[in-house]
Amino acid sequence: MKKKRAVLRATEGMSEREADRTQGTPRWTLNDWRKSTDDIFGYKGSEKTLSRIPGRRELVPFGIELITFMKDTRRDSEVLTAKTMASFVRDVYPDWLESYIRGKKDTATAYESLLRLLRRFAYQHGFVQRTPSGLKEKLPGLIVVRDKFAQSFTKTYNGFDASEVYNTDETGIYYDTPPSTMLSERGKSASITAEQKHSARLTAVCTICADGRKVPLLIIVRGEPGGKIEQSELQTYPKGHVYTVQKKAWMDSRVWLFYLRSLLYWHISSPSLLLVDNLDCHVSEESEDILEDEMLTILQPLPKHSTSVCQPLDVGVMVPLKSKLKALWMLERPPPLRDGEKRAKKTA
Repeated sequence: MKKKRAVLRATEGMSEREADRTQGTPRWTLNDWRKSTDDIFGYKGSEKTLSRIPGRRELVPFGIELITFMKDTRRDSEVLTAKTMASFVRDVYPDWLESYIRGKKDTATAYESLLRLLRRFAYQHGFVQRTPSGLKEKLPGLIVVRDKFAQSFTKTYNGFDASEVYNTDETGIYYDTPPSTMLSERGKSASITAEQKHSARLTAVCTICADGRKVPLLIIVRGEPGGKIEQSELQTYPKGHVYTVQKKAWMDSRVWLFYLRSLLYWHISSPSLLLVDNLDCHVSEESEDILEDEMLTILQPLPKHSTSVCQPLDVGVMVPLKSKLKALWMLERPPPLRDGEKRAKKTA
């Protein structure tokens, strides 16, 4: 208030352009102050105290409840992200969410807009974003690697027909597991419970042929080989795909060899080429021998750390598919937990 009065006195009779040049006050700001001259000079409170007049309307009307949820989540060392917050909004304030969506161009736009809103809300209330790791390679370097690999690939394998070129990729399907960044109160620990790292996820192994044919999925779920899930539960899963278990629901050498012999073998009927990520389990000598001797197939790994630009399934299918799934997720309406289920979840 003191500064406003001083600037108004010093610029009396000046044009807005001249006042901007001499006082360093933007013209639109000075214009607003001049319109409120009577209020500014008539103010009787402390000149050092910031105005208590509310600013822009808060877009999150349930801010207190949301902050409580955020702090409770981090207090229990659970993952907190904008998506976690969006899940809370979806489950607890569905009417507000429906109203919010109606004001947007489409569902995808509404989803991204909601995440931005919730991130700003978190930053404004003392939360910061943590980034545990960065990219292995920078984008310009990856583009060079991609172009060189494409030239070499075309020159070496131009004799293969589209019906003889296959591409395999794995993708994680996450339910409530930690992404690359999360929100945490400034100055507080960013630790999470160990169970959250692997329990609520599965891996889908996808193979597609260059002519458009798709091989059934291999779904890897969390479980002990030979354990109860493998013995009793897998057989109850939907038909049409193949299922197996791994301790952390990841791809490993055992699962990869199982995939080659139990699934891929039955879908490659002529000498072919298989393009895969450069993972140890994919490019092992045993893997190469099985493909060459039993399936008459050449194994071609991608350059290391280049999945984001070189892996056809990842670039062309997985990324856009997951983007659409995220947008559709916002419209999902899960049934409310019963009291017993709430207690079980809280004590788990």
